[in-house]
Amino acid sequence: MVGHMFWWEIRYPEQEITTANEIRIPAGRPVRVEVTSADVIHSFWVPQLSPGKIDMIPGRTNFIWMQADEPGLYRGQCTEFCGVQHALMSLLVVALTEEEFAAWAARRSSNGTAPETGSDVATRSLADDPVALEGLNVFVREGCGACHAIAGVSRPRAAGSPGPDLTDLAQRRTLGALTVTNDREHLTAWIRDPHQFKPGVRMPSHRMDDRELHALVTYLETLR
Repeated sequence: MVGHMFWWEIRYPEQEITTANEIRIPAGRPVRVEVTSADVIHSFWVPQLSPGKIDMIPGRTNFIWMQADEPGLYRGQCTEFCGVQHALMSLLVVALTEEEFAAWAARRSSNGTAPETGSDVATRSLADDPVALEGLNVFVREGCGACHAIAGVSRPRAAGSPGPDLTDLAQRRTLGALTVTNDREHLTAWIRDPHQFKPGVRMPSHRMDDRELHALVTYLETLR
């Protein structure tokens, strides 16, 4: 896991999965979490699942063990002051049954095998939804892939990328590391001006017109 100002990049190296702000783990067994930072010192702590916090230090990898005895949702928090939005740098641990975790990992791993932007596969999957297809075009045209990866659309980013991977965005419960609920209204408002919710966030405001924004949000809602 990589800490950023002010969000969490989560990687599963064996499955080649990258996501953000929600950690999915199998319940009933210990999980080793390796942590580092892309910018300043952060600290990772999930009070219900681990005995203490672990610092996330640029250029160094630390680790901590955690275990969820039962499936459920568990809230975590950055516990090292890291800047203006430190208080809004939270995350969720989603503990699943072994079967649910295996199914999720298999589906996400298969998502990562699609070709990149401009491929027939990336557009054929949206052939029956012209608004979402236009949203994909907006994503590419506006340069969103410079900061955000989407499997099959923009090239996977190295650890320390500027913005979260969006491949499973529509599955996430919140935006901005638990800042607001992930629904159409908040997603639209976040893209237009994320600073109204999280001042100091590194994502810029966007001035696309209403039609483009509607199409982009429609496309992002397909990312499951």
